Amino acid sequence: LAGTAMEVRVVTWYENPMLGPDFVPLGVTLLARKDLDGASRLRGLEVLGLAQLDAGKAKDARVSFREALQGDLDIQTKARIAFDLGEATSELGAWREAADAYGVAANAALGSKDDALAGDALYGASVALHELGEHAASVRMAGRVVDTLPEHRLAVQARFARAEGLFAMKKYAEAEADYAKIPGGHELSKRAAFKHAWCAYLAGNVIFADYLGIPYVAGTGELAVFCGAMVGASLGFLWFNAPPAMVFMGDTGSLATGGALGCVAVAVKHELVLGGLFVLEAVSVIVQVASFKLTGRRVFRMAPLHHHFEKKGWHEPTIVIRFWIIASVLALVGLSTLKLR
Repeated sequence: LAGTAMEVRVVTWYENPMLGPDFVPLGVTLLARKDLDGASRLRGLEVLGLAQLDAGKAKDARVSFREALQGDLDIQTKARIAFDLGEATSELGAWREAADAYGVAANAALGSKDDALAGDALYGASVALHELGEHAASVRMAGRVVDTLPEHRLAVQARFARAEGLFAMKKYAEAEADYAKIPGGHELSKRAAFKHAWCAYLAGNVIFADYLGIPYVAGTGELAVFCGAMVGASLGFLWFNAPPAMVFMGDTGSLATGGALGCVAVAVKHELVLGGLFVLEAVSVIVQVASFKLTGRRVFRMAPLHHHFEKKGWHEPTIVIRFWIIASVLALVGLSTLKLR
C-alpha cells in the first residue's frame, strides 16, 4: 500500500508539477522501495523516464524506458513506452534506435486501435529514417499516416515528410504533388511552396521530354549552365570584335567553341537542331577540297562559305548579320520540328 500510494503521489505530481517539488527525485525514491509490485514498478519507471525527459536528461530517460520495456506489459503500455523511448533517442540523435522504437510503438498502437499514438509513432519513424538516409522507408512510414490516418494532427507534417523523402529520391513529380497539397496557412506552407516550384522545374524536364517525344537524358540539364557561360563569353568577345574590331578569334577559340557545341548537341541527342549554318560552313570546305582534288576545279570562290560571299563583294558586317538571321531562322525551324520528329 505504501508503494502504491507513493506511485499515485509521483504520478499526480508529474502530471501537475505546480502541486509539488521536483518529481525526478521522487521517482528515484519510489523505485528504490523493495515492496513495489511489478505493475507499480513499471509505471514508476515510465513516469521517471518522462520526468527525466522533461528535465533534459535524455540519456537517463533512455535507461528508464529500456528497463520498463523489459517488463510484462500490455499492448497499450508497450506502445506508449516504446514511443517515449523513440522520443528520448531522437533527442540524443540515435536515429537507428529511434526508428526501431517508433516502429514497435506504431505496431503496438495499431494493434490496440490507438490511432492517435500510431500516427505520432509513424511520423517519428519517418523522420528518423529520413535522418538515416533511408528515404524509401521514410516515405512508406509517412505515407501510412497520410493515406490511412488523414485526420491525424500530424497528417500535414507527414505529407511534407513524404514529399521531402520523394525529393531526396529524385521523384520530383510525386514530390511536387505532395508539396502542392500543403495548406496555405500552415507553418510549412512557405517551404512547401518553394519546394513545389523547384520540383515543377525539375520534373518539367521529364514531363516535357515525354510530351515532345524526345529522349530524356538524365543530368544533361547541367549543360544549360555551361551553354550560358559560352553565351556570356561570346557576348564579351563580340563587344570588342564589333567593327572596327580590337580582337579577332582564331582557330583556338573557333574550333573549341564549335567542338563544345557539337559535344552538347550529341549529349542531349539533338544533333539536327545544332545543324544549319555550322553544317553548311563545314560542308562547303569538304566540297571545295573534294572538288579541287578530283577535278581541279573550285565550287566556291573561297571556302569556308562566308569567304565566298566576301569574294563576291559583300561587306563583312553584311555577311555577319545575314548569317545571324539565317542561323536564327534555322534554329527556330529545328525547335519547331521537335513535336513532329
